[in-house]
Amino acid sequence: MYYIFDYFMSFEIMTSEKLINDFIKPYNSIHLGQPCKRGCVFCFIRQLGPKVQKPLYCKNFISKENIHEFFEHIDFDKRISFSTDDVFDYPEIEIIIEKIYDELIKRKGKGNIELISTCGSFTRNQIRVLKKIKDKSTVRISLISFDSNFKNKIMKGGWTKEHTQMIKKLIKEKLCDSVAIWFFGSVDALRKEFEIFDSLIQDYKDETIALDLSYPSVTRYANSYTKQLMDEIDKNLDVAVRLFFDRYSNHRTVMPTLSTMIDLFKYLKTGNEKQKFLIDDFNIRIKSAMDYLKQENMKYTDTGFITTASCIRLAKKNFSNLNWIEAKQNYWGGNIVVCDLLTLEDIKDAIINNKKYKYYVISKGIFSESCQKKDVQGIGLADFMKENSFEILSF
Repeated sequence: MYYIFDYFMSFEIMTSEKLINDFIKPYNSIHLGQPCKRGCVFCFIRQLGPKVQKPLYCKNFISKENIHEFFEHIDFDKRISFSTDDVFDYPEIEIIIEKIYDELIKRKGKGNIELISTCGSFTRNQIRVLKKIKDKSTVRISLISFDSNFKNKIMKGGWTKEHTQMIKKLIKEKLCDSVAIWFFGSVDALRKEFEIFDSLIQDYKDETIALDLSYPSVTRYANSYTKQLMDEIDKNLDVAVRLFFDRYSNHRTVMPTLSTMIDLFKYLKTGNEKQKFLIDDFNIRIKSAMDYLKQENMKYTDTGFITTASCIRLAKKNFSNLNWIEAKQNYWGGNIVVCDLLTLEDIKDAIINNKKYKYYVISKGIFSESCQKKDVQGIGLADFMKENSFEILSF
């Protein structure tokens, strides 16, 4: 039995055909079975707490030796995503990618290969393969920084200037679809990152590249250095976001996006396409919930709508006639505020403090497919409602 799945925070991995069938429906998510060795201080996985610090990795992972056995489980008409910590750190990954590409072409598949690098380290041979598969691939790089010394400071070390040069080569030769630059509190350092990036895309004509402004997420398990970084980030974040969108909002080549949004309402006028999508999606799901309540003769006045700090101001502005409840991210702590990382225990705390409603509406995003439609603690909604006598609807 071979497994194709996302490992992220997965508590119950099914060792059956159902696992494969479930995970290749929307796209093929392929894990390479090796933990990341980078040791970034802000890594979300490293901040998961004692119960979930060690993600589950599949035992029978994909390799150049067994790659052909995986072909029968891959839908070549869908996206084939490599969702390991840093795909390009995996030994001989270029051989695996090239074989999948050759099979994709042979089968005349409609899918493409998505490669995500969390740190962006490349060899010359990997770049050769990326050139070969360019017509059927999407490459996303979390660059972090062009400053090799700073990169070593926030990682375990081992990052060289040659690594940085290879990333620059990748961008300059138009082999990258998306780059994430991280903000760590210094606006001057961020401005320098942008200047280097701009110098690399000077020869872009009709091509475009997505540029994502990211910053660390911090849970209550983060170390003191990471928390210190967050203090600086919080102090200067508004200036950094303004600098970012002033520079790239109307750029002919760059498509700017803001990775993590602590408050969607705050950046309504930035022109961020990713943010617009999130807002539209939020509005559509709330309207769907309202339609369902109306259809079932369930009164809005009897219903509490639960969301997090990232959406609460937007929710109250767009749907002021609804009863909004802000759920605190007690499980993660820190600055984690997105709805998709709420746990049902967080929901329970919010409901206990607002017991006046008959029904409660929550985001369906908290039920991860990699947890078999349970929350990240492995708790299913049906069991949760039965145990607590709550009636909860998810949209």
